[in-house]
Amino acid sequence: MKKRGSGGHLAAYLIVTALACMAGFAGFELYVRYDLSRYHSGRSQANMMVAYTEPLYSVPAGDGAVRISLGPFWGRSAEWAASRPSLGPFNPSLEVENFIYDAEDTLRLNVKVRTNNLGFLSDLPYDLSSPGDEYRIVVLGDSMTGTTTMPYQWVDEVQTLLDADEDLKGALGRRKIRLYNLGIPGAGFPHFAEGLGWYGAEIKPDLVVVNFTLGTMPRKTVITTANGDMVIPGLVSYRIGTELVRVYVSCLSEPISLSSDACWHYNWYFAPAKVIRDPVLRAEMRALVGNDMVKGRVWSSMRSLALDRLLGRDDHMYNWRVPTQSKMDESERQTIVAHVAAEMNRIAESHPNVLPVLMPLYWDMVPERIDYVLPRMLAERDPRFDAVMMRAAMPEAGPEEIASWYNVPHDGHLSAKGGHIYAKAMARAIVEHLGRQGVIPPPPTPHLPLVSAGQK
Repeated sequence: MKKRGSGGHLAAYLIVTALACMAGFAGFELYVRYDLSRYHSGRSQANMMVAYTEPLYSVPAGDGAVRISLGPFWGRSAEWAASRPSLGPFNPSLEVENFIYDAEDTLRLNVKVRTNNLGFLSDLPYDLSSPGDEYRIVVLGDSMTGTTTMPYQWVDEVQTLLDADEDLKGALGRRKIRLYNLGIPGAGFPHFAEGLGWYGAEIKPDLVVVNFTLGTMPRKTVITTANGDMVIPGLVSYRIGTELVRVYVSCLSEPISLSSDACWHYNWYFAPAKVIRDPVLRAEMRALVGNDMVKGRVWSSMRSLALDRLLGRDDHMYNWRVPTQSKMDESERQTIVAHVAAEMNRIAESHPNVLPVLMPLYWDMVPERIDYVLPRMLAERDPRFDAVMMRAAMPEAGPEEIASWYNVPHDGHLSAKGGHIYAKAMARAIVEHLGRQGVIPPPPTPHLPLVSAGQK
Protein backbone atom coordinates (compact mmCIF):
# COMPACT_ATOMS: atom_id res chain seq x y z
CA MET A 1 0.00 0.00 0.00
CA LYS A 2 1.04 3.54 -0.75
CA LYS A 3 1.58 5.78 2.28
CA ARG A 4 -0.10 9.21 2.29
CA GLY A 5 2.51 11.90 1.97
CA SER A 6 3.38 14.14 4.89
CA GLY A 7 2.12 17.09 2.83
CA GLY A 8 -1.42 15.71 2.95
CA HIS A 9 -1.29 15.26 6.70
CA LEU A 10 -0.09 18.83 7.11
CA ALA A 11 -2.81 20.23 4.88
CA ALA A 12 -5.50 18.33 6.78
CA TYR A 13 -4.05 19.48 10.08
CA LEU A 14 -4.02 23.11 8.96
CA ILE A 15 -7.61 22.89 7.71
CA VAL A 16 -8.84 21.35 10.96
CA THR A 17 -6.89 23.91 12.99
CA ALA A 18 -8.30 26.79 10.93
CA LEU A 19 -11.85 25.49 11.31
CA ALA A 20 -11.36 25.07 15.05
CA CYS A 21 -10.02 28.61 15.35
CA MET A 22 -12.92 29.96 13.32
CA ALA A 23 -15.40 28.07 15.47
CA GLY A 24 -13.68 29.29 18.63
CA PHE A 25 -13.69 32.91 17.43
CA ALA A 26 -17.34 32.60 16.38
CA GLY A 27 -18.15 31.34 19.86
CA PHE A 28 -16.22 34.23 21.39
CA GLU A 29 -18.09 36.65 19.09
CA LEU A 30 -21.41 35.27 20.32
CA TYR A 31 -20.27 35.54 23.93
CA VAL A 32 -19.17 39.17 23.48
CA ARG A 33 -22.48 40.06 21.83
CA TYR A 34 -24.43 38.36 24.59
CA ASP A 35 -22.33 40.18 27.21
CA LEU A 36 -22.87 43.52 25.46
CA SER A 37 -26.60 42.90 25.10
CA ARG A 38 -26.84 42.46 28.87
CA TYR A 39 -24.74 45.58 29.38
CA HIS A 40 -26.80 47.77 27.04
CA SER A 41 -30.12 46.49 28.41
CA GLY A 42 -28.95 47.11 31.94
CA ARG A 43 -27.50 50.49 31.03
CA SER A 44 -30.87 51.76 29.89
CA GLN A 45 -32.62 50.39 32.95
CA ALA A 46 -29.99 51.11 35.63
CA ASN A 47 -28.29 54.32 34.67
CA MET A 48 -28.91 57.97 35.34
CA MET A 49 -31.86 59.30 33.35
CA VAL A 50 -32.43 62.91 32.32
CA ALA A 51 -35.93 63.76 31.11
CA TYR A 52 -37.49 67.02 29.93
CA THR A 53 -41.17 67.63 29.34
CA GLU A 54 -40.36 69.15 25.93
CA PRO A 55 -37.43 70.55 23.96
CA LEU A 56 -36.60 74.23 24.33
CA TYR A 57 -36.50 74.56 20.55
CA SER A 58 -38.97 73.72 17.82
CA VAL A 59 -38.90 70.21 16.34
CA PRO A 60 -41.31 68.68 13.79
CA ALA A 61 -44.49 67.27 15.31
CA GLY A 62 -45.49 63.63 15.09
CA ASP A 63 -43.66 60.31 15.13
CA GLY A 64 -40.45 59.53 13.30
CA ALA A 65 -36.77 60.30 13.69
CA VAL A 66 -35.57 63.87 13.44
CA ARG A 67 -32.09 65.10 12.61
CA ILE A 68 -31.25 68.14 14.76
CA SER A 69 -29.38 70.98 13.12
CA LEU A 70 -27.54 72.68 15.98
CA GLY A 71 -26.04 75.46 13.89
CA PRO A 72 -29.13 77.70 13.66
CA PHE A 73 -29.36 77.99 17.45
CA TRP A 74 -26.21 80.08 17.34
CA GLY A 75 -25.43 81.07 13.75
CA ARG A 76 -29.00 81.51 12.50
CA SER A 77 -29.47 81.41 8.76
CA ALA A 78 -31.49 84.28 7.29
CA GLU A 79 -34.32 81.87 6.42
CA TRP A 80 -34.37 80.45 9.94
CA ALA A 81 -34.35 83.93 11.50
CA ALA A 82 -37.22 85.07 9.28
CA SER A 83 -39.36 82.13 10.41
CA ARG A 84 -38.72 82.65 14.13
CA PRO A 85 -41.37 84.15 16.44
CA SER A 86 -38.65 85.75 18.60
CA LEU A 87 -35.08 87.00 18.55
CA GLY A 88 -33.56 84.24 20.70
CA PRO A 89 -32.57 80.66 19.89
CA PHE A 90 -35.41 79.04 21.86
CA ASN A 91 -39.17 79.12 21.77
CA PRO A 92 -40.38 82.20 23.71
CA SER A 93 -42.35 82.19 26.97
CA LEU A 94 -41.83 78.49 27.53
CA GLU A 95 -41.72 76.50 30.78
CA VAL A 96 -39.96 73.14 30.72
CA GLU A 97 -39.70 70.72 33.63
CA ASN A 98 -36.46 68.77 34.07
CA PHE A 99 -36.15 65.47 35.96
CA ILE A 100 -32.99 63.52 36.86
CA TYR A 101 -33.33 59.96 38.17
CA ASP A 102 -30.30 58.04 39.43
CA ALA A 103 -29.35 54.42 38.69
CA GLU A 104 -31.76 53.22 41.41
CA ASP A 105 -34.58 55.22 39.76
CA THR A 106 -34.68 57.71 42.64
CA LEU A 107 -35.61 61.27 41.73
CA ARG A 108 -32.55 63.45 42.38
CA LEU A 109 -33.47 66.69 40.65
CA ASN A 110 -36.73 68.28 39.57
CA VAL A 111 -36.69 71.90 38.41
CA LYS A 112 -38.62 74.11 36.02
CA VAL A 113 -36.76 76.37 33.62
CA ARG A 114 -38.23 79.13 31.52
CA THR A 115 -37.52 81.10 28.40
CA ASN A 116 -38.50 84.77 28.28
CA ASN A 117 -40.39 86.91 25.80
CA LEU A 118 -37.48 86.95 23.33
CA GLY A 119 -36.63 83.25 23.53
CA PHE A 120 -33.60 83.36 25.84
CA LEU A 121 -33.09 81.41 29.08
CA SER A 122 -34.24 84.02 31.59
CA ASP A 123 -37.11 84.74 33.95
CA LEU A 124 -36.78 88.46 33.16
CA PRO A 125 -38.31 90.13 30.10
CA TYR A 126 -35.85 91.64 27.63
CA ASP A 127 -36.55 95.01 26.04
CA LEU A 128 -34.44 96.11 23.08
CA SER A 129 -35.82 99.66 22.92
CA SER A 130 -34.12 102.78 24.40
CA PRO A 131 -30.58 101.38 24.77
CA GLY A 132 -29.21 104.84 25.59
CA ASP A 133 -30.30 104.85 29.23
CA GLU A 134 -29.23 101.23 29.92
CA TYR A 135 -25.84 99.68 30.47
CA ARG A 136 -26.13 96.39 28.61
CA ILE A 137 -24.04 93.31 29.33
CA VAL A 138 -24.17 90.20 27.16
CA VAL A 139 -23.05 86.93 28.80
CA LEU A 140 -21.90 84.26 26.35
CA GLY A 141 -21.65 80.66 27.54
CA ASP A 142 -22.87 77.08 27.38
CA SER A 143 -25.10 75.08 29.74
CA MET A 144 -23.14 76.40 32.74
CA THR A 145 -24.43 79.87 31.76
CA GLY A 146 -27.82 79.11 30.21
CA THR A 147 -28.68 76.44 32.74
CA THR A 148 -31.49 73.89 32.67
CA THR A 149 -30.62 72.30 36.03
CA MET A 150 -31.46 75.21 38.35
CA PRO A 151 -34.85 76.77 39.16
CA TYR A 152 -33.54 80.21 38.11
CA GLN A 153 -30.79 81.72 35.95
CA TRP A 154 -27.74 83.01 37.80
CA VAL A 155 -27.29 85.62 35.05
CA ASP A 156 -30.63 87.13 36.16
CA GLU A 157 -29.29 87.35 39.70
CA VAL A 158 -26.19 89.20 38.52
CA GLN A 159 -28.49 91.77 36.91
CA THR A 160 -30.45 92.15 40.16
CA LEU A 161 -27.24 92.69 42.15
CA LEU A 162 -25.74 95.22 39.75
CA ASP A 163 -28.96 97.10 39.06
CA ALA A 164 -29.51 97.58 42.82
CA ASP A 165 -26.21 99.46 43.08
CA GLU A 166 -27.22 103.12 42.66
CA ASP A 167 -23.62 104.33 42.95
CA LEU A 168 -22.61 102.02 40.11
CA LYS A 169 -25.42 103.25 37.87
CA GLY A 170 -24.52 106.83 38.73
CA ALA A 171 -20.88 106.23 37.81
CA LEU A 172 -21.97 104.64 34.53
CA GLY A 173 -24.43 107.46 33.87
CA ARG A 174 -27.22 104.99 33.15
CA ARG A 175 -30.70 104.51 34.56
CA LYS A 176 -30.61 100.71 34.47
CA ILE A 177 -28.19 97.80 34.13
CA ARG A 178 -29.51 94.89 32.09
CA LEU A 179 -27.87 91.50 31.42
CA TYR A 180 -28.69 89.33 28.42
CA ASN A 181 -28.18 85.60 28.86
CA LEU A 182 -26.78 84.17 25.63
CA GLY A 183 -25.90 80.89 27.34
CA ILE A 184 -26.90 77.93 25.16
CA PRO A 185 -26.33 74.27 26.18
CA GLY A 186 -23.61 72.60 24.15
CA ALA A 187 -22.15 75.84 22.76
CA GLY A 188 -18.46 76.43 22.08
CA PHE A 189 -16.35 79.41 21.09
CA PRO A 190 -17.44 79.38 17.42
CA HIS A 191 -21.05 79.61 18.59
CA PHE A 192 -20.17 82.47 20.93
CA ALA A 193 -18.73 84.46 18.03
CA GLU A 194 -21.63 83.65 15.72
CA GLY A 195 -24.23 84.37 18.40
CA LEU A 196 -22.67 87.71 19.26
CA GLY A 197 -22.72 88.60 15.58
CA TRP A 198 -26.43 87.90 15.29
CA TYR A 199 -27.82 88.88 18.67
CA GLY A 200 -25.29 91.58 19.52
CA ALA A 201 -26.32 93.61 16.49
CA GLU A 202 -29.79 94.01 18.00
CA ILE A 203 -28.87 94.10 21.69
CA LYS A 204 -25.97 96.56 21.25
CA PRO A 205 -24.09 95.61 24.45
CA ASP A 206 -21.66 97.84 26.33
CA LEU A 207 -19.77 94.82 27.71
CA VAL A 208 -19.42 91.22 26.55
CA VAL A 209 -18.63 88.57 29.19
CA VAL A 210 -17.32 85.27 27.82
CA ASN A 211 -18.07 82.75 30.56
CA PHE A 212 -16.36 79.47 29.64
CA THR A 213 -15.09 76.25 31.23
CA LEU A 214 -12.32 73.83 30.28
CA GLY A 215 -14.97 71.69 28.61
CA THR A 216 -15.98 74.60 26.37
CA MET A 217 -12.58 75.10 24.80
CA PRO A 218 -12.33 72.12 22.37
CA ARG A 219 -15.88 72.42 21.01
CA LYS A 220 -16.32 73.36 17.39
CA THR A 221 -19.32 74.14 15.21
CA VAL A 222 -19.54 70.49 14.15
CA ILE A 223 -19.52 67.85 16.88
CA THR A 224 -16.87 65.19 16.27
CA THR A 225 -15.64 62.03 17.95
CA ALA A 226 -12.09 61.55 19.21
CA ASN A 227 -11.20 60.20 15.77
CA GLY A 228 -12.54 63.29 14.02
CA ASP A 229 -15.73 61.65 12.72
CA MET A 230 -18.72 63.99 12.52
CA VAL A 231 -21.50 63.27 15.01
CA ILE A 232 -25.07 63.75 13.83
CA PRO A 233 -27.47 64.63 16.67
CA GLY A 234 -31.10 63.61 16.44
CA LEU A 235 -34.31 62.57 18.16
CA VAL A 236 -35.90 59.12 17.89
CA SER A 237 -39.62 58.73 18.66
CA TYR A 238 -41.48 56.03 20.61
CA ARG A 239 -45.05 55.61 21.82
CA ILE A 240 -45.97 54.81 25.43
CA GLY A 241 -49.67 54.16 24.94
CA THR A 242 -50.84 57.27 23.13
CA GLU A 243 -48.06 59.49 24.49
CA LEU A 244 -45.14 60.53 22.29
CA VAL A 245 -41.68 60.04 23.81
CA ARG A 246 -38.43 61.11 22.21
CA VAL A 247 -34.86 60.18 23.06
CA TYR A 248 -31.78 62.21 22.14
CA VAL A 249 -29.26 60.22 20.09
CA SER A 250 -25.86 60.77 18.50
CA CYS A 251 -25.06 59.01 15.23
CA LEU A 252 -22.00 58.59 13.03
CA SER A 253 -24.17 58.21 9.95
CA GLU A 254 -27.81 58.21 8.95
CA PRO A 255 -30.45 56.84 9.35
CA ILE A 256 -31.21 58.34 12.77
CA SER A 257 -32.25 55.16 14.56
CA LEU A 258 -31.15 53.18 17.58
CA SER A 259 -31.64 50.09 15.44
CA SER A 260 -28.49 51.21 13.61
CA ASP A 261 -25.10 50.37 15.10
CA ALA A 262 -23.95 53.90 14.19
CA CYS A 263 -26.19 55.52 16.82
CA TRP A 264 -25.94 55.85 20.59
CA HIS A 265 -28.07 57.36 23.34
CA TYR A 266 -27.32 58.96 26.71
CA ASN A 267 -30.58 58.28 28.60
CA TRP A 268 -31.76 61.78 27.71
CA TYR A 269 -35.52 61.85 27.07
CA PHE A 270 -38.35 64.22 26.17
CA ALA A 271 -41.74 63.06 27.39
CA PRO A 272 -44.95 64.30 29.05
CA ALA A 273 -44.62 64.81 32.80
CA LYS A 274 -47.15 62.06 33.57
CA VAL A 275 -44.98 59.53 31.71
CA ILE A 276 -41.79 60.69 33.42
CA ARG A 277 -43.35 60.65 36.91
CA ASP A 278 -44.89 57.14 36.57
CA PRO A 279 -42.31 54.45 37.52
CA VAL A 280 -44.03 51.81 35.37
CA LEU A 281 -44.13 54.05 32.30
CA ARG A 282 -40.57 55.17 32.98
CA ALA A 283 -39.43 51.55 33.00
CA GLU A 284 -41.33 50.88 29.78
CA MET A 285 -39.70 53.91 28.16
CA ARG A 286 -36.24 52.73 29.18
CA ALA A 287 -36.96 49.18 28.01
CA LEU A 288 -38.05 50.30 24.52
CA VAL A 289 -34.88 52.30 24.11
CA GLY A 290 -32.69 49.55 25.59
CA ASN A 291 -34.13 46.89 23.28
CA ASP A 292 -33.48 49.03 20.23
CA MET A 293 -29.97 49.74 21.44
CA VAL A 294 -29.26 46.01 21.80
CA LYS A 295 -30.65 45.34 18.35
CA GLY A 296 -28.60 48.07 16.72
CA ARG A 297 -25.33 48.09 18.65
CA VAL A 298 -25.10 44.33 19.14
CA TRP A 299 -27.15 41.92 17.07
CA SER A 300 -27.41 43.94 13.83
CA SER A 301 -23.84 45.17 13.81
CA MET A 302 -21.75 43.96 10.86
CA ARG A 303 -18.39 44.60 12.52
CA SER A 304 -16.64 42.11 14.77
CA LEU A 305 -17.37 43.13 18.36
CA ALA A 306 -15.06 40.37 19.59
CA LEU A 307 -12.18 41.91 17.65
CA ASP A 308 -13.06 45.30 19.10
CA ARG A 309 -12.81 43.85 22.58
CA LEU A 310 -9.52 42.10 21.87
CA LEU A 311 -8.08 45.37 20.57
CA GLY A 312 -9.34 47.28 23.62
CA ARG A 313 -11.81 49.45 21.75
CA ASP A 314 -14.59 50.88 23.90
CA ASP A 315 -18.09 50.08 22.69
CA HIS A 316 -19.33 53.62 23.03
CA MET A 317 -18.71 57.00 21.48
CA TYR A 318 -16.16 59.42 22.80
CA ASN A 319 -17.62 61.87 25.29
CA TRP A 320 -16.99 65.09 23.37
CA ARG A 321 -18.31 67.38 26.08
CA VAL A 322 -15.50 67.40 28.63
CA PRO A 323 -12.18 66.21 27.13
CA THR A 324 -9.41 65.65 29.68
CA GLN A 325 -6.61 68.17 29.13
CA SER A 326 -4.12 65.93 30.94
CA LYS A 327 -4.52 63.25 28.25
CA MET A 328 -3.71 65.64 25.40
CA ASP A 329 -0.27 65.92 23.88
CA GLU A 330 1.34 69.29 23.20
CA SER A 331 0.20 69.34 19.58
CA GLU A 332 -3.44 68.77 20.58
CA ARG A 333 -3.24 71.53 23.18
CA GLN A 334 -1.76 73.97 20.69
CA THR A 335 -4.49 73.14 18.18
CA ILE A 336 -7.24 73.82 20.74
CA VAL A 337 -5.64 77.07 21.92
CA ALA A 338 -5.24 78.30 18.34
CA HIS A 339 -8.90 77.48 17.67
CA VAL A 340 -10.08 79.38 20.79
CA ALA A 341 -7.79 82.35 20.07
CA ALA A 342 -9.20 82.67 16.54
CA GLU A 343 -12.79 82.70 17.80
CA MET A 344 -11.98 85.11 20.63
CA ASN A 345 -10.40 87.40 18.06
CA ARG A 346 -13.68 87.36 16.12
CA ILE A 347 -15.48 88.38 19.30
CA ALA A 348 -12.96 91.13 20.07
CA GLU A 349 -13.18 92.48 16.51
CA SER A 350 -16.96 92.80 16.81
CA HIS A 351 -16.87 94.40 20.27
CA PRO A 352 -14.14 96.47 22.00
CA ASN A 353 -15.04 95.59 25.60
CA VAL A 354 -14.68 91.87 26.31
CA LEU A 355 -14.23 90.19 29.70
CA PRO A 356 -13.18 86.50 29.47
CA VAL A 357 -13.80 84.55 32.69
CA LEU A 358 -12.96 80.92 33.43
CA MET A 359 -15.79 79.27 35.34
CA PRO A 360 -14.72 76.40 37.63
CA LEU A 361 -16.23 72.95 37.37
CA TYR A 362 -16.47 70.71 40.42
CA TRP A 363 -13.64 68.54 39.08
CA ASP A 364 -11.40 71.61 38.78
CA MET A 365 -11.36 71.83 42.59
CA VAL A 366 -11.98 68.32 43.95
CA PRO A 367 -10.14 66.17 44.92
CA GLU A 368 -7.49 68.85 44.28
CA ARG A 369 -7.15 72.04 42.29
CA ILE A 370 -6.00 71.28 38.77
CA ASP A 371 -3.55 73.34 36.78
CA TYR A 372 -5.33 75.41 34.10
CA VAL A 373 -2.94 74.50 31.29
CA LEU A 374 -5.09 75.48 28.30
CA PRO A 375 -6.24 78.90 29.62
CA ARG A 376 -2.64 79.74 30.55
CA MET A 377 -1.49 78.83 27.03
CA LEU A 378 -4.26 81.03 25.63
CA ALA A 379 -3.09 83.99 27.76
CA GLU A 380 0.49 83.46 26.62
CA ARG A 381 -0.62 83.38 23.01
CA ASP A 382 -2.69 86.57 23.29
CA PRO A 383 -2.71 88.59 26.55
CA ARG A 384 -6.06 90.15 25.57
CA PHE A 385 -7.66 86.79 26.33
CA ASP A 386 -6.11 86.28 29.75
CA ALA A 387 -9.21 85.01 31.58
CA VAL A 388 -10.09 85.86 35.17
CA MET A 389 -10.03 82.60 37.13
CA MET A 390 -13.37 82.62 38.91
CA ARG A 391 -12.21 79.71 41.06
CA ALA A 392 -10.20 82.26 43.04
CA ALA A 393 -13.34 84.38 43.45
CA MET A 394 -15.31 81.57 45.07
CA PRO A 395 -15.24 81.19 48.87
CA GLU A 396 -12.57 79.01 50.45
CA ALA A 397 -14.27 75.70 51.22
CA GLY A 398 -13.72 72.00 51.72
CA PRO A 399 -14.84 69.19 49.38
CA GLU A 400 -18.27 68.72 50.98
CA GLU A 401 -19.13 72.41 50.75
CA ILE A 402 -17.87 72.62 47.16
CA ALA A 403 -20.00 69.58 46.28
CA SER A 404 -23.07 71.49 47.49
CA TRP A 405 -22.42 74.12 44.82
CA TYR A 406 -22.98 71.53 42.08
CA ASN A 407 -25.51 68.79 41.34
CA VAL A 408 -22.89 66.08 41.82
CA PRO A 409 -22.68 63.16 41.44
CA HIS A 410 -25.77 63.06 39.23
CA ASP A 411 -24.99 66.19 37.23
CA GLY A 412 -21.97 68.49 37.08
CA HIS A 413 -23.84 71.78 36.62
CA LEU A 414 -24.31 74.41 39.31
CA SER A 415 -26.88 73.77 42.02
CA ALA A 416 -29.24 76.51 43.19
CA LYS A 417 -26.81 77.26 46.03
CA GLY A 418 -23.84 77.36 43.68
CA GLY A 419 -25.69 79.72 41.36
CA HIS A 420 -26.15 82.27 44.15
CA ILE A 421 -22.47 82.09 45.07
CA TYR A 422 -21.30 82.38 41.47
CA ALA A 423 -23.66 85.29 40.73
CA LYS A 424 -22.15 87.32 43.57
CA ALA A 425 -18.62 86.54 42.40
CA MET A 426 -19.50 87.48 38.80
CA ALA A 427 -21.11 90.76 39.86
CA ARG A 428 -17.94 91.71 41.75
CA ALA A 429 -15.73 90.65 38.83
CA ILE A 430 -17.70 92.89 36.45
CA VAL A 431 -17.43 95.88 38.80
CA GLU A 432 -13.69 95.44 39.15
CA HIS A 433 -13.27 95.02 35.39
CA LEU A 434 -15.07 98.32 34.84
CA GLY A 435 -12.86 99.92 37.47
CA ARG A 436 -9.65 98.66 35.85
CA GLN A 437 -10.82 100.00 32.53
CA GLY A 438 -11.53 103.43 34.00
CA VAL A 439 -15.20 103.22 33.07
CA ILE A 440 -15.99 103.80 36.76
CA PRO A 441 -13.74 104.82 39.66
CA PRO A 442 -11.91 101.69 40.84
CA PRO A 443 -13.13 100.38 44.21
CA PRO A 444 -10.74 101.40 47.03
CA THR A 445 -10.40 97.78 48.11
CA PRO A 446 -10.81 94.95 45.57
CA HIS A 447 -13.73 92.70 46.39
CA LEU A 448 -11.89 89.58 45.21
CA PRO A 449 -8.40 88.51 44.20
CA LEU A 450 -8.55 88.97 40.44
CA VAL A 451 -6.09 86.26 39.47
CA SER A 452 -5.89 85.56 35.77
CA ALA A 453 -4.81 82.37 34.05
CA GLY A 454 -1.65 84.07 32.78
CA GLN A 455 -0.58 85.03 36.29
CA LYS A 456 -0.62 81.45 37.54
